[in-house]
Amino acid sequence: MAEKYLEIIKEYLKYHYAGHFLAAFLFCGAAPLIVGIEALDPRQSAQVMEMYLSVIGIILLVPLFIPEQNKDIRDVVAVRKTPMLLHHMVRLLLGLMFLGIFVGVFLFWMHEGQCHFSFGKSYFGTMANCIFLGGLGIFFYGIADNLPAAYMVPMLYYVANYGSGRKYLGKFFLFSMTMGNSMEEKIWLLVGGICLSVLGIWWRNSGERLIASSQTGVGGRNR
Repeated sequence: MAEKYLEIIKEYLKYHYAGHFLAAFLFCGAAPLIVGIEALDPRQSAQVMEMYLSVIGIILLVPLFIPEQNKDIRDVVAVRKTPMLLHHMVRLLLGLMFLGIFVGVFLFWMHEGQCHFSFGKSYFGTMANCIFLGGLGIFFYGIADNLPAAYMVPMLYYVANYGSGRKYLGKFFLFSMTMGNSMEEKIWLLVGGICLSVLGIWWRNSGERLIASSQTGVGGRNR
């Protein structure tokens, strides 16, 4: 079983995920040039985390279904013995692991730059934002099978938080630490992001099972 997991991880990292990992690395590395991450007060630090760093949730989590973007590959994989659900869950956990590392290293970098913030509280709040935005992308990717939509919808949601966003988005407002140091919204965002991810994966796998059933029904045999 361990070999199966390693094979899934190796294939995903080598052929589909390396570019997204690099994009997240470059995005984080460019922070000093774009927003500045030295000697910030608590509000300024929260602003960097919520309005800048949160975007890497989209970069690292949304690519979940990219290997099956090619319909021919998807049809082949769907009838193999290894369930697609296993592939998707391994990829999701891998994305969450990398996301956790990126956020932790970035916050440590800010801390070393004399920024003032509560590390544990800020880590939780930033991760909640990232997981919600990423989960929103996974959900729309799962139901629409459309990569541009998977990136566009969470970005539009992110933009909607500016201006009067807090009034209309309520518990799912992304910038609560910046606007009032509130953490209640982060619990809602975390739970919402997890639910959206699960629903997106469930919907996608429901479709894959229909493909597998139809192919097996016309004489195909699982490999």
